[in-house]
Amino acid sequence: MWHSLEHLYEPIPTLKEVKRVLKDDGLLVIAIPNIDSFAAKVFKENWYQLEVPIHLIAFSPDSITRMLDSAGFNVKKIYYDRRNSPLSRSLRNLKGGKYRLLSKLSRFKVLIKMFNFILAMFGYCDSMVVHALKKKSK
Repeated sequence: MWHSLEHLYEPIPTLKEVKRVLKDDGLLVIAIPNIDSFAAKVFKENWYQLEVPIHLIAFSPDSITRMLDSAGFNVKKIYYDRRNSPLSRSLRNLKGGKYRLLSKLSRFKVLIKMFNFILAMFGYCDSMVVHALKKKSK
């Protein structure tokens, strides 16, 4: 489920259906924006990943873990995706406001990639990739 869960009105029934059709040893992989990211906290309504009204739900590591638990999954691992940073897009969103000079930082792609790598090490980059396993039936 690569950047799709945040677009669903009712993700829990969808996750329960995924659990039903997934093999017992199957792995659910979900990529979603991280509302606990550095960029979300700094850019607020200018955060590129917010994308209202396209994104209906904003997930944190804690909220996705709780949602998956209620749908019958155990989170195995949460990775912070450092490869694709929308940080430069968030910077560009500032171009029309009082912070328009900051928007020019979006041109420094190498620095943004390095910064995103550091953010990923601490769990503060824009995207998460969640690996979850079906809970064992009793």
